[in-house]
Amino acid sequence: MKLIPVLVTVSMALATLSPTAAQAEGMQAEIDRAAAMFEEFQVDPQPIIPQRVLAAARGLAFVTVFKLAPHLRSGFILTGLGSKGIVVARTGPGWSAPCAVATGSAAYGAEIGEQVAEYILVINTSDALGALSSGLNVTLGTDVTIAAGPRRIIVGATPPAAVYYYGRSEDPSIQTSPEGVAVAVNADENTVYYNRPVSAQSIFSGLVSPPAGAGKLLKLLKDY
Repeated sequence: MKLIPVLVTVSMALATLSPTAAQAEGMQAEIDRAAAMFEEFQVDPQPIIPQRVLAAARGLAFVTVFKLAPHLRSGFILTGLGSKGIVVARTGPGWSAPCAVATGSAAYGAEIGEQVAEYILVINTSDALGALSSGLNVTLGTDVTIAAGPRRIIVGATPPAAVYYYGRSEDPSIQTSPEGVAVAVNADENTVYYNRPVSAQSIFSGLVSPPAGAGKLLKLLKDY
């Protein structure tokens, strides 16, 4: 696992594309987006994520992926994907405060393209949650195993992957998966939002009190 300092710059630019940016900015926009995403994914009568999967989760990540504009480097035109979002972890009394994360490819342009997909990642193991809180980038499918999440549960079945993903694409013609994507904690975003430096470990352990702005999301999660 390697550090990805460029993710901070990319994630700040991505914030301007958030549909909720008119009501909120920065990390608050991502928290609002996560609440909206969870409501839409779990709408009755056929929620996407089975309740038993959510009940066993050690954490949840809400990530929006964007296509980045072409970038000229060394005579080659490079493109890629970038994204940002938040992670919450299960604590004794419920769920933790949100922690900002960002992802991306090795090549970023100055301009950000259209939204590609939204994902909810169900973190099934404490080891996977620990990797995500390490401060290093974690490559999904390499550093932690990842698989498409089940839409139904077989009694007694063991999760085949440390992380399940559930997603939807804004463009059905674009087939995309979070496998191979690198995820890193966005420490700068957390510092701005909480008005002080806070580590991912302290957030996930419940030492950081959930902010009022996370109230809607945590209320939606409280029954799982």
